[in-house]
Amino acid sequence: MEVNRSTRGFGGLSSVIHLSDYMTGLEDKIVTKANLEKKVILVKNSLCSICGEEEETTSHMFCKCRVTWLVGQNALTRCG
Repeated sequence: MEVNRSTRGFGGLSSVIHLSDYMTGLEDKIVTKANLEKKVILVKNSLCSICGEEEETTSHMFCKCRVTWLVGQNALTRCG
């Protein structure tokens, strides 16, 4: 975790949590096709079930998948 001297949170640590750091902790906990393959569970293909464009990993599903990105943007727009 980084120390940001201009924005002090608890104990002087920045209250900003980087998404990539958060995703690293979740990478093996969320069931994705990539994780199933690591556990030697056969899947038909490893492409994203939503967009079919890239390997289905946690980081792809939450950060890179264009379809989930559009859904999230649409939800934010509707909520205000």
